[in-house]
Amino acid sequence: MATAKYQTRVDVVDADQFRTAELPWPDHVDDCGQIPGPHLHMVLDLVPMSDGDWVVYDADGTRGRLTDAAFQQQLEPLRPVEAIEGVWVCSVNVTIQNPTNGQIRFNAATVEAATVLALHKLTDANVDYSAALETAVAGDVFYMQSAKDARRWARVILTADAARKEDAWYQIPIQWTQGSGLSFIEGNNKTLINLELSHRVDRTQVIP
Repeated sequence: MATAKYQTRVDVVDADQFRTAELPWPDHVDDCGQIPGPHLHMVLDLVPMSDGDWVVYDADGTRGRLTDAAFQQQLEPLRPVEAIEGVWVCSVNVTIQNPTNGQIRFNAATVEAATVLALHKLTDANVDYSAALETAVAGDVFYMQSAKDARRWARVILTADAARKEDAWYQIPIQWTQGSGLSFIEGNNKTLINLELSHRVDRTQVIP
């Protein structure tokens, strides 16, 4: 059975389901006789495997076992990602409340320190992004850069779903993951944002 990718709300992992009657078994699963029945070779232990259990491989190469029930509760098949771009104007106001049309603001002076952003549903060009932002969920990614200087960029991951406020803007919990370290949070600085949306929510059902 081929190993496939699955994801939690924020992480992507490789996983392989064990079926007693299907060969070959997942990597590191065998019946070598050290303990009765099929088992998973962990780094320091042997874990019995039952039909339908999953072997989950973390990004650092460690592996573990999940029952099928636990797996279905915690993970889901990898969702396709759609990238949508727009331009908003950066505000230096760090109060998370309704930004004006076409604006974005953060709750800190730098993206690295920010944990929440406020994003108006309208871009600087008055394009309504409501339908896309309604589908922004934990684990999705925003890539941002200064429209006038590509050296100033950052990538953040959503730590919770975007929440619509007052039918005009979105409060979005974020965590910085990487970037240039050069700030682009400047008054009236146009910011290009690439929304990497996994569409966990059906866009056709959420247009305000």
